[in-house]
Amino acid sequence: MAGADIVVMWVDANNKAHIKDMHALANYLPKEDASQDYTLISSNQNNGISSFSFKRKIDTCDKESDNVILTSTTKLIYAYGTSDPTGDNLEFKDIHSASHRGVKSIYLLDLQNSPNALPNDTLTFDLTVDNIELPATDTTYYCSFHEAPKVASRSQIIAVEPVVQSGNEGFVHHVIVYACYNISQKHLQNITLTGGICRTAEMPEYWNSCRHIIYAWAVGGTKYYFPEETGFGFGDEDSPQYFFMETHYDNQMSVAGIRDSSGMRLTYTSQPRQYEAGNMAIGIVEGIFVPPQAKDFKVVAYCHSSCTQQWIPEGGVTVFGYLLHAHLLGVAIKLELYRDNKPLEIFAQDKNYDFNYQEQRSFVPYKKLLPGDSLKITCTYDSTKRLQMTYGGEGTLQEMCLTFLMYYPKQQISTCGSLPGFVADRDDSLYTRLSLDVDSAKIPTYNGSVNSFYNYPKLLSNISDWTAEKVSLAQESVLESWPNVYCYLDPSLEYYQQSNYSVDPADFTEIAEASNDYCNAADVRSSSVTSQSSIPTTPSSASYPFTSLLLAGSAVCLLCLF
Repeated sequence: MAGADIVVMWVDANNKAHIKDMHALANYLPKEDASQDYTLISSNQNNGISSFSFKRKIDTCDKESDNVILTSTTKLIYAYGTSDPTGDNLEFKDIHSASHRGVKSIYLLDLQNSPNALPNDTLTFDLTVDNIELPATDTTYYCSFHEAPKVASRSQIIAVEPVVQSGNEGFVHHVIVYACYNISQKHLQNITLTGGICRTAEMPEYWNSCRHIIYAWAVGGTKYYFPEETGFGFGDEDSPQYFFMETHYDNQMSVAGIRDSSGMRLTYTSQPRQYEAGNMAIGIVEGIFVPPQAKDFKVVAYCHSSCTQQWIPEGGVTVFGYLLHAHLLGVAIKLELYRDNKPLEIFAQDKNYDFNYQEQRSFVPYKKLLPGDSLKITCTYDSTKRLQMTYGGEGTLQEMCLTFLMYYPKQQISTCGSLPGFVADRDDSLYTRLSLDVDSAKIPTYNGSVNSFYNYPKLLSNISDWTAEKVSLAQESVLESWPNVYCYLDPSLEYYQQSNYSVDPADFTEIAEASNDYCNAADVRSSSVTSQSSIPTTPSSASYPFTSLLLAGSAVCLLCLF
């Protein structure tokens, strides 16, 4: 627990509640803070359950012992012992056993996404695959068509939740639901194939008409409620009659015989809301490379003003939600906003990205995007446990760098991003710095340049000794290259644009975080977070709920913030 900010609570034999602000210097007995910054609000012990409510400031200004609570992912380590401490101090004998502990990722400063007041006519329908057998391969993308429910009038989807088959939680990695436009039963009357492996001959026909994103779910996500003023419409002539679902299965052990019927459950209403919601992806997949043994390797992509000025209306769009997405090497993701060619703000950020906790998050307050805005996404990777290159791709062991933005009113945009700016010729900085030999690699060239950026991994894979110096040289090249930006307007409506415009990274300097000087001010703010903790006083409770900061354990409880 070294580096943990810890709060310890218990109720003694005299029914007196105790709370201690502590910290860990090593995996040993925590040390009590000189400044006690946790405040007990209430406590209760009844029927073998001890419950506590407590609070602390977001930044206690105790830089020696307390961690600042951020909007990023926080790791909570919870543990409990089997007996109460004797007296007022924690002793080594009071420490929990290895079987009485757990860990949970959480967004402490995000407001809980919950319904306001759902209409009384809400119904649900499921988009699920039909008992398909997963191939015994590490990565499978399965694509399927689904007809929208028949409704008497235009309806709106107002909530989305995963429906993962019990026992298959370790296989279902993410699901993206798309709307299909310009498809009717007439188009599909001779089609019997409605599902298959994506990007193969099994692919359902007309899938190119289904590229407008409704919702993206990833491992760790739960039910999401749209804001009360917006939803995603369907059921009339101008809205989708069909949906398309892309499911990513992760089967790293290549287990054979796994069958699945997972998918998504959509809640809808016939009572129209004010705005039609949209969803778009920003970032890069193909073209990512991360050398082995790299601690904080950064990859950058851009959604350029040349794209946003094409699809954002004059009054702008309102962004209400977002999902940050990378794979196993991802440790941080940052999305920055530039307006009028000047840095404006850090739009979204997670300094402690957790691949296993990818929850749709809400902006409070909402944010605004205007035509001509530019967005820059930076993903940071840690490959210190890998011995080979990692490239961008669909597999879990490959990498992605994406942000999904949910907004209104809906526009005809699907994806906005950029591709690497390496020309892959003999004079390119990446190749000269790393002394790569295009000729000896026998890669097809044209006038001395490799035909496509897709080929440069073949050169980089030839490097067997990735020293710290070579990693640093590769990082310089990545950050200095001029990426080619692209803009996919919704192809289902026959709009498509790919730009050959190259971005000068010098125009997008990193945006500094807002300064936080209140610890030195005379009137330190009192912003705080409040937590609840429930702890059974007997060790017989083997299963326990954990929701937000609700704990169940036994006797003494330690809650650690990382």
